Amino acid sequence: MRPYQHHIRLYVDQELPSEAVQVVYKTVELVVPEGILRSQVRVNKSPTDVLYHIKDGRHAYDMPTTRDLTPEETEDLFTALDIVMNIDFDIESTTPVVGTLSDPEKNAIEVGLDAYKQEIGKDNDEAVAYNRA
Repeated sequence: MRPYQHHIRLYVDQELPSEAVQVVYKTVELVVPEGILRSQVRVNKSPTDVLYHIKDGRHAYDMPTTRDLTPEETEDLFTALDIVMNIDFDIESTTPVVGTLSDPEKNAIEVGLDAYKQEIGKDNDEAVAYNRA
């Protein structure tokens, strides 16, 4: 299970050079409301703003956030990234759950997802962090 609840995730087919990751991060930082992005504190390592890993065969760059983004904020972010990026990409963000779930329902969802990932062997993503320059 990832150590952060909310995030923005960029998917690309080829790993990005660190300079491109910095451009992506700066673009995200300019578009999302102030105070949304946050560093990820890691054990025995310095905090990082962008976490890199492979997910479903694609290169993924996670930027932890303090809250879910609204659909409109995510659309604005896509539009801005589409201007600065000259390669194909996908962007996703965590979004608020409509309605309310009880604690047992939330726990069942988390346990179910973890069990599913273990069963199909997708829980072996390698995580490498890019530190903000």
